[in-house]
Amino acid sequence: MSYRSNEVGARDTPFTHTKLNSKDRYILLGDSFAEGYGVNFEDTAQAQIEKLLGIDVYNFGSDGYFGPVQYYLIYKELASRYQHDGVILFFLPANDFTDNDYSLWKNFHPAWYRPYYAKKSDGQYDIFYPDQAIPTEHYKDEVELGAFKRFLLHYTFTANTVRTIKYLFARSPLEKLGYSGYYDATPEEQEAAIISSKRSSWMLNRKG
Repeated sequence: MSYRSNEVGARDTPFTHTKLNSKDRYILLGDSFAEGYGVNFEDTAQAQIEKLLGIDVYNFGSDGYFGPVQYYLIYKELASRYQHDGVILFFLPANDFTDNDYSLWKNFHPAWYRPYYAKKSDGQYDIFYPDQAIPTEHYKDEVELGAFKRFLLHYTFTANTVRTIKYLFARSPLEKLGYSGYYDATPEEQEAAIISSKRSSWMLNRKG
């Protein structure tokens, strides 16, 4: 299995050369499921959708703790520049409700440089980066780890198991023992996810 990215870093064929036909075009947003992490390109959801429906799909899916806030930002800052007829959004309840909830992640990765949502007094949501957040290339813990330790943390099942246990118990041990993802998200997490998704739809309708 090999991974290739195009001119914008997406796991797809070049947008500027191979997507210039008369087919309907759609933007695909999501996390590792949309990107096609761990499978050959021809087995990705994008490739299967194109084959089954006879449409073109711009795959902007991205692995790595991506949630609805990132989907919206990718659409706003990059994907929306490409001519398209609609948006396909992959949403995984197991983590997409919590991916951008800073009240959870501040106890897990407080210095992680990534966007989160903040609910305002008027009920709307703002996007923010924590004051102490450090871009990955300058993240002290990552830089100071030796190559072997980094390998263990990123590519072993044991490290992933420890991370998962820590994540499940980050909020409340008793609450997370029966975590389903579908029914355990807080009302605020659900509302924030819906609003972030609707922002992309609103931008699409505005373009149209």
